[in-house]
Amino acid sequence: MQLSQIQGLIGSVEEQLAQLRCEMEQQNQEYKILLDVKTRLEQEIATYRRLLEGEDAHLTQYKKERKYLRGFGPGGWVHGTGSPPARCWGRVPRSSRS
Repeated sequence: MQLSQIQGLIGSVEEQLAQLRCEMEQQNQEYKILLDVKTRLEQEIATYRRLLEGEDAHLTQYKKERKYLRGFGPGGWVHGTGSPPARCWGRVPRSSRS
């Protein structure tokens, strides 16, 4: 091979190398963008999860309060609805009143 052919091969390889470096840089930028999107989505999911857990706790408390209030009638604790909660032991069930 002659010197000019070798230089031509070297120039071609250097051009391919430059093109590969450019493609790698583009892929690196896309990767960074995707990683940023992933991180933001994970944060958003965590936020929604906290909101749902808070809503779930709120609903659980609401159900407990609703169950507690269901036993009360106009004259106090309604007989036959189960035992009154501990803080209501001083109330007399309607069926026992004179």
